Amino acid sequence: MDAISAARARPSAAPESGLSTSGAPPLDTIHFNATKTCNLGCVFCYDKAVRGRTENLPLDLVAQIAEDAAALGARRVILSGGEPMARRDWREVASTFDAVGMEVSLATNGTLIDDDAAVFLASLRNVTISISIDGGHEIHDRLRDQKGALARTLSGMDALRRVGLSFDVNATVSKMNIVDIPFLTKLARDYGCTMRLSLLHPNGRGVAFERQELEPEEIFELREYCRVLRKTARMNIFVNLPPLLMYLDEVIPGRGAACGWAVNFCGILSNGDVTICGVASDEPDLVAGNVKQRRFREIWSESPLFRFTRSLRTEDLKGICGRCPFNSVCGGACRLSAFREGGDFLAPYSLCQKFYEAGYIPEEILNPVGAVTASAAYPVALSCE
Repeated sequence: MDAISAARARPSAAPESGLSTSGAPPLDTIHFNATKTCNLGCVFCYDKAVRGRTENLPLDLVAQIAEDAAALGARRVILSGGEPMARRDWREVASTFDAVGMEVSLATNGTLIDDDAAVFLASLRNVTISISIDGGHEIHDRLRDQKGALARTLSGMDALRRVGLSFDVNATVSKMNIVDIPFLTKLARDYGCTMRLSLLHPNGRGVAFERQELEPEEIFELREYCRVLRKTARMNIFVNLPPLLMYLDEVIPGRGAACGWAVNFCGILSNGDVTICGVASDEPDLVAGNVKQRRFREIWSESPLFRFTRSLRTEDLKGICGRCPFNSVCGGACRLSAFREGGDFLAPYSLCQKFYEAGYIPEEILNPVGAVTASAAYPVALSCE
């Protein structure tokens, strides 16, 4: 792709203050897809995981990644997949990162958690757990392509509770399962867990379900539903939205640009590819290197791709993102989604652009065309009225 070729040929920007001793920004989080194997067959899987056995990075390379990541300042690893617990040595993988002082954030479907696994997870020094559930038994099992999947996940959650471990639940919401939001609400109440509702993104197998994405009106209704529950029932349930589409009092000041890709965040795929994000498994142009050929610390510090992405400025974002009063807070949200739509890292985030073009974002809250944006706040929440 021409844009990427030009990016890799471009000289890196001069070092800035706050850089690590490697000459790159300190690392905060790596998203490690420990395997491409999964025991389920989710219809919208971003990684296009498979049920069969796959080749995984050997444990010695995982240890090398953990050592390099810790030396670069990383505090957390997101263990994902596929299903990370489908690796026979998943405990050793988790222990490897735990041993270097990193938080282990397990992203799992929960079906493989039993009492023994729960006891092991409780033994880690710093562990957080996110479990994926997309609806009640009928809808969830259909979306996961396995009968009884939800029952097994709930059994895993019960095992975690027995050892005193808390967890969050993440649901991918689309037209296929929005009817089951009340079930997910009750689940969050019964287990006392945080419920994060993430909108369907056309990544991996999800590309086939673009027509199942929620409309702006449905997203607004879902946002209002969650806000009422937080205020009246004190439930921790929310829709994962960019700041422009949130209520002002719910925007978190100081949040890093987007997810922090290439600045303090990156992905490592099960084949060893280092990418801008763990969800970028189908984007060979976004691979910065492979840990089988080069040390992770060198890829992080010296990759032309990462040097290029670090040189991008939020004030150069296009479309609605270039005029958004929050662009220095959110950084244009998911840059991977923007890139996938047009091969441009500076393209607007499609969800916000869609809301703007539909007339839901008033001109008076936006920065003038051509103005340099600065962190600001609009006075009222957006609505679809």
